[in-house]
Amino acid sequence: MIVKLIHRPESAFRFYLDDTLDRFEHRIKHGDFPEDDEREEERLELYEMLSDQQRLDVWGLSADLYSLLDEERPPNCDTKPSPDEVATRLQVAYDTANWRELVCVLRYQDGMMERSVVDYMRYRAWAELGYPEVAFVFLKNAIRLDPADSGYKHLALELLKKMKDWDSLASLAEKYVSDCPEDAGVLLAAGEACHDLAINTGNKTHDERAVEYLKRGLEQAETLEARQSQSASAVVTLAFALLNLGQTDEATSALDQWLQEDSRNPELHAARGIVHLTNDYSLAIEDFKQAVTLRTKSVIAYLEYANWLLHEGMHDQAIVVASDGLQFAARASDRSKVRHLMALGYAMSDRPHQAIYLMREAKQLNPTDRELALNMRLMQPDNTDRNGVSAVYTLPPRQTRNVNELLRQVAA
Repeated sequence: MIVKLIHRPESAFRFYLDDTLDRFEHRIKHGDFPEDDEREEERLELYEMLSDQQRLDVWGLSADLYSLLDEERPPNCDTKPSPDEVATRLQVAYDTANWRELVCVLRYQDGMMERSVVDYMRYRAWAELGYPEVAFVFLKNAIRLDPADSGYKHLALELLKKMKDWDSLASLAEKYVSDCPEDAGVLLAAGEACHDLAINTGNKTHDERAVEYLKRGLEQAETLEARQSQSASAVVTLAFALLNLGQTDEATSALDQWLQEDSRNPELHAARGIVHLTNDYSLAIEDFKQAVTLRTKSVIAYLEYANWLLHEGMHDQAIVVASDGLQFAARASDRSKVRHLMALGYAMSDRPHQAIYLMREAKQLNPTDRELALNMRLMQPDNTDRNGVSAVYTLPPRQTRNVNELLRQVAA
């Protein structure tokens, strides 16, 4: 029945991968593989639909999954590469992002590496190849083999977020905190996961837990000789969780405190600017200016500061700031906004050709933006008088913004 519904090799491959994972989970729970003659016939039919490369991938995955049973299945071959050759090939594959080569060479490592590291590398390869469900299986095994490494747990929560598996994300975050209640890395990762849940599900009770976990994690991190790299990011998330709960003053205070010790951290300035943007536009722009100067990765800082510069008549500076922010615009709508602002900068400084080109790109990215469509019509040659029409262009207003709208944009 399933075979009749599958017509493309990629669909057959994904089904085969999922079914292979299910079979190994059955083996782990019950001690043997499931016996189902009809299902086996379907698997054979699907196998015939796979390309040669997909068949190799399926065979390799089946061999690798034996690591979940504490059994490694190295390839059967007459000549095996030497340890030095394996190490070199692994390094080259990793450095060049040749993920299929990486999973193949890992089968020859034969105890050269810690098993948890091997499964971490398998996770990384399958995730990069676009199969997060497979990647998650190996990452879970790396956590089983090395439960003290909170970094693996952080990666697991991030992977579930990318998969948008909110139920699993919630339960796993709670489990990690229950298992490791004093581990700073686990607490910070769980806090960030809970904030992601709050934004993506609309349930603010998740942010109540986020605040609890993040505060506990930051307190634990303070006791270490050196602060973990997660700490500054966690403070930003803490501020956004507090903001979502309506505790704006406490959010600002948390960022103020950290900026006293880390005044040149661009993400802290950008975060404080976002908090200020909900109630004090002038203070927000001051922070965004500092964040942009320090090369923040927050596209909101570039958008808001570039727009402020346009309103102030500093068109060339606005173009530069918006252009700098383009690399940090993950969403198509944000990339459209950046190009829109750049186009306005060119149009308002009497450079119509660059302006129209950028407006066309912006429209392709967000064809439903009404202000963009209006400004694009005004840029057409028959709508431009000899004295210029920069005053009639519609600029985004200089004003505070809605909390929910801002936090959704941050989370994207």
